[in-house]
Order: sequence, then C-alpha cells, then structure tokens
Amino acid sequence: MEKISKVIGTADWHLGPYPTGRFNPQTGLNTRMEDFLKSARSVLRAAVESPNCAVLDGGDLFKDATPTPTIVREFVKLIKPVLDQGNPFISIVGNHPKGARYGLAHALEPFQLLDHPNLFISDTIQVLKVRNLEVLTVPFYYPHDLSAEQVMRAITAVVRDAGTQTMGTDRILLGHFFTDKSVPQNMPTEKDLVIPVAFLEDLGWGQAIIGHQHKGSLICSDPYMAHPGSIDRVGFNEMDDQKFFIVLDLVKKTPEFVEIQTRPFVEIVLDYKGGDPVLVMKLLKKDLAQAKGAIVKIKVKIDEADLLKFDAVAVRAAAKDVFFLSWDLDVDRQTRTQHIEFESPTPEAMFKQYVKEKWKARDVAALVERGMTLMQEEKSHDSATA
Repeated sequence: MEKISKVIGTADWHLGPYPTGRFNPQTGLNTRMEDFLKSARSVLRAAVESPNCAVLDGGDLFKDATPTPTIVREFVKLIKPVLDQGNPFISIVGNHPKGARYGLAHALEPFQLLDHPNLFISDTIQVLKVRNLEVLTVPFYYPHDLSAEQVMRAITAVVRDAGTQTMGTDRILLGHFFTDKSVPQNMPTEKDLVIPVAFLEDLGWGQAIIGHQHKGSLICSDPYMAHPGSIDRVGFNEMDDQKFFIVLDLVKKTPEFVEIQTRPFVEIVLDYKGGDPVLVMKLLKKDLAQAKGAIVKIKVKIDEADLLKFDAVAVRAAAKDVFFLSWDLDVDRQTRTQHIEFESPTPEAMFKQYVKEKWKARDVAALVERGMTLMQEEKSHDSATA
C-alpha cells in the first residue's frame, strides 16, 4: 500500500445534544449538534478528497459514554466516506466517552469489535502501526485510575519496547491530556491528567496531536506538538476562541492550522440601572441586528425595585432572528433597611422604610400615618393589660 503523506489532526467533537439547540423534526437531531456535524464534515473533507491521508482524532468524539443510536448513526455517516476512500481513521478514548463505572463499555468499544481494516480505536497506551505511521496512543486516564507519574512510566516502557525508528516511518503521538503549558486557568490539576512538555520532548517520539484542551494552540514547534482544539464552541467560555484542525504534510514537513467556520456566540449587556427603558431596548435591538444566527446571552443588570421594567416578551420579539437566546438576571437586591441607622432601629422606623420601599409609586403618607396609629394603639393596649 502507498505511504500516508498527509495527516489531519482533530479532537473534541463532542457529538451529542446541547441545551443551546432545539429538536429538528425534519432530521431528528438537535440543531446545535447539526452545527458540530457540519464542522466535522469540514474537517474530514480533505481526507475524503485526498488519497493517502490519515485522520488522527485526539479523543472525545462523543459528548458522553451513552450516545443514542441516532448520534451513532450520524458518526458512522461522517467517517464512512473516509474509510471507503481507503484512508485510515485513528481515534483514542477521551474522558467524555469513557464509562463512569468499572466494566462499563466506553462509547467507542463497539467500533473496536468491527475490526475494520481502516478504523483504529485505542483505549490503552500502545503503538499502532498503520502503513508508514507509528502512532503512540495515550488515551485519557482519571488520576484515581492512573496517576500522571504512572502514565509517564507506561509511555516510557512502550516507547522503549518500540525500539529505534526505522527508515521511512513517521512517528506521531496521539493523546488526550493537558500539558503543564496548556492547563486552563483555575483547573484543579489533581483531578485531571497533566503531562509535562519536557517529558514529551525528552521522549523523542516526534510530533504530537493532543486533545482535551478546547482552545487550539501550539505547544511546541520542535518537535511539533499542538492542541487542535474542539471543532465548535461548547459554551460561552469559548466565545472568543477560533476553531481549527491541523494538517501535517509528512512530505514537506509543514504543519498548518486550518480555521473552521463556526456559529458565533454573542454576549450582550442590558443595563437598566439608571437608564431609560426605551433607550435600553433601542440599544438592544441594534446589538441583536448584528447577531443574526448567533447564540446570544443577554446579561441583564437591574435593581430589584425596577424588575417590572424588564419586558421579557419584548426582548424575545427583538431576538427573533438569533439562533438561540438565553439571559442572566443580575439583580441588585437592596435591603429594605439600607437607609436605617442599625445601631437602634425602632419598629416605627422599620415600618416607615418598608412602606417607602414597597409602595414607591404611590402616595404613602396616609399609609404611614395609619400604620403609626395602629402601632400606637397596640402599645397602649399592651400597657393596659400588663
């Protein structure tokens, strides 16, 4: 067979339903998952059109360990043209498709049993030999299963057993983990698999395509190591991230990040605090006009006393052309006693403040006077019966 001359590096497809999508009755799919399928097709297009091109997936093909038959069907429809072309599809098991209980099959295990000549699924540290490729696979391990030190010892043992690289072969590491240079901020490293870049460099295996980190990024240029990143935005924390896949030309020795066109995420601030509601809505409509087809989150800043100014119906009407709309209410909940001297608040003072906060839009003088009269009468009654 002819040598593999090109490698497509991808990761973190996360195929599954999303709360930012809806059921499409025409396809039976979640509309947001349709976005992910579109991104996956753009990744695989090069492999379908190019002979002698291998796809290396760095894990998390599915969103969880129990994809529905419909999701599995769509995955097969994605990779079948690649396999039919005679091109290899090599994937490893990430944390999402991994079974949560011991003995539970991971989501990719049925595909392992097919023993397809062009489909390779790895759930262990090993070297897969596919034509001229020697792919060192490092799937995800939970720290309570194997520590980072144990994983590194296992990798070292497998590399030692593989021996010296033979002429005409290309070695690539395919992994699903964070490196010490790519751990997301505020990530508790004791709950995840983190491998030092220095270890990977000293390993001497060569290039590396590593999943798990959703933000596409270059880890190291020599040898070339990179996170392709997820193929689409999983949430608003990835709002500003561009999405990529990687093309490795094994002949020219040139790696390249290729951008994937994805649906935008837009965050809009709706500030009612001290603002004219009419003007606020006018500004919102202007922002929404520029967010057609986007997934939009509106952050509403408002005082508790002004909650009635927020017209949810009008907001939804203004957002009719967005793909999906959600909002967060940031309510400034002022206490009813905020203007009272707390050293010695009297019942009278508390009552006056309560009435003023509760009935802002009315003439409250009569209510206050009546309330004070009732309290005075109650005091007189208590004194007479003491």
